[in-house]
Amino acid sequence: MAVKRWNGTTWDVYAGADTSPGFAATDGRSGRRTWVGANAPTAPVDGDIWIDQDTATNAIPASAFDAKGDLMVGTGPDTYTRQAVGTDGQVLVADSSQADGVLWSHSPSRQGLVSIVPTSVAVGSGSASVASNGAVTFSGASTLTLNTVFSSLYENYRITFSATSTVAGLLQYQYLIGASLAASNYVSQRLYVQNTSVGATLTTSTSLGSIGYWGLQKNYSIIEVQSPFLVDVSKTIATTNYADATYPTFMDNFNSVHTTSASYDSIRFTYGAGLMSGNVRIYGYGNGA
Repeated sequence: MAVKRWNGTTWDVYAGADTSPGFAATDGRSGRRTWVGANAPTAPVDGDIWIDQDTATNAIPASAFDAKGDLMVGTGPDTYTRQAVGTDGQVLVADSSQADGVLWSHSPSRQGLVSIVPTSVAVGSGSASVASNGAVTFSGASTLTLNTVFSSLYENYRITFSATSTVAGLLQYQYLIGASLAASNYVSQRLYVQNTSVGATLTTSTSLGSIGYWGLQKNYSIIEVQSPFLVDVSKTIATTNYADATYPTFMDNFNSVHTTSASYDSIRFTYGAGLMSGNVRIYGYGNGA
């Protein structure tokens, strides 16, 4: 930083210094000086100007920043430190337990349902796309995979699945670790009411979990998934409840258990028969962490 004074013809430049007794220079006024620096002027006279500039400790040099988005935050009286930028989608929240008093978080309150954006989506056939807010739209898909949606940030998840296709068949799922598919150890049951009849079935497939059933109508389901990422949980449970607006006397409940203890990060959906069209969203239950 330079301090400049117009002398009537050009600019006089005064560079700051932090060594005693400070920097002094004539400034064009007869017998008067402008002082720049942290230390008090030596033998000042009436009319001198002192610019108290502590360049060593109070000026923040450019080298204090390492990356785009870095911030400087206070750590106490007259002290500060660099707060490194967070990851995409995080916000800065106050947290007195941190050394610098703030914390990057994926949710401002770290509570409630938080929308999760898959890193990518894939289909076995057909098409699918993911919006910046996490909404996934798919059409004519034989399988639909939501990649990297489970993590240590959340323990439990909610999936909303809306089917616009009208092909009958079970909605089934499998967990993945990266590209590795968990293709065994699923057990599912279905409780249903159809018109005046009620029933219960137990799936015979152990390679897929069942979480819904579509007849020749459109459906909307809410799927609760417990502990897919936590390796210390021996059973991962998915529960679905839905009622059909077209056929209001059709109501189903699915419970599916995956009995392998592993840290899954992705999920794949498929129909037992036919192709899928519709949209899906996934949310994490914020638990304050």
